[in-house]
Amino acid sequence: MIPIFLSTPNSLSQMQSGLKDCIVTLVKGENLEPRTIGITDMPTSHPLKEAAILARACYGGLILGFEQCLSQMAVQKRGTLSEKAVHGLLHPTPWNQLEAGMLFALRKPLLIMRQPGVEGGIFDPGVSESFIVTLPTGQPTELEERNIASVVKSWASEVAKSYRHWG
Repeated sequence: MIPIFLSTPNSLSQMQSGLKDCIVTLVKGENLEPRTIGITDMPTSHPLKEAAILARACYGGLILGFEQCLSQMAVQKRGTLSEKAVHGLLHPTPWNQLEAGMLFALRKPLLIMRQPGVEGGIFDPGVSESFIVTLPTGQPTELEERNIASVVKSWASEVAKSYRHWG
């Protein structure tokens, strides 16, 4: 199996956990082995350093942008001419941004999946050449699962090319 870096929060709701399990099953079906700091790989004392080591040992990255924090009301760009009030901001784990940045810098093929409403940084459309997918809001329908499987298959092909080139 080809190791891939799976960036995902360690604490998930029941719905998020079901989606993650569905995606991981699809990924494993493509002969890929998801590895995650704090789940499959336990950090010693320096999680950022451990993440960098794991990123180098993997041939692709899967970023799961699940909501970890809800800001009911916030002010964006406070004190600037672009200041505005926003409601209902969904924030992923900051580790998604760090780990995606490491993988991007290492030129690993990325598959970025985000919960609806999770935006910013790596989750913005057009930020990179990566595959970016908005996840369903609940358990995926058969059609949604087929669409996700199709994207996973395309990305897995890029990961396999990376593995053949660097492995």
